[in-house]
Amino acid sequence: MIVKALPQPEFSRPFDTPELGEKAEQRVIEANADECRALAERFGVLGIAALKAELTIRRLGPALVRLEGRLTAEVSQQCVITLDPVESAIDERFAVTYAGSLPHEEGATLPFHDDNEEGPDPLDCTAIDLGETVSQQLAVSLDPYPRAPGASLEKILPRRAAAPDEPAGPFAVLAALRKRMS
Repeated sequence: MIVKALPQPEFSRPFDTPELGEKAEQRVIEANADECRALAERFGVLGIAALKAELTIRRLGPALVRLEGRLTAEVSQQCVITLDPVESAIDERFAVTYAGSLPHEEGATLPFHDDNEEGPDPLDCTAIDLGETVSQQLAVSLDPYPRAPGASLEKILPRRAAAPDEPAGPFAVLAALRKRMS
């Protein structure tokens, strides 16, 4: 049996959870230029000029760890209309709860801060990769359809005015083709 190693995350900052006591720990992590380039390639953006996160890690129980943070980033994406670069500043807060394995007791519930929050992420080992968590939060914070200021389809697509007796709408081209073929 061949076992392949998982790829190393572009921005990795492991944190050993056994070292976490009752008091919350603070961390500030920042991606270097090489990590920013690798993340830009991974996320399909033109560039990431900066990525920084201020994090608080606290123990909620014997097998529960909560990571709360604020990430800031300077990102360049391609406009979906003009293909011009679109610069954006991202400033997002996030929270992730990790749960390790404990013997399950009948009727036991996990303590969460918010009923709207998803269940905890599994903590399969004794470390949380803070950098990878921040990277994933950045990915969901990116604008899926970035637009340059003033960009619109009406400005780049030629629009033909329909005569009063010509059909308009999505099937107008098909109607014109049918008319020419008859």
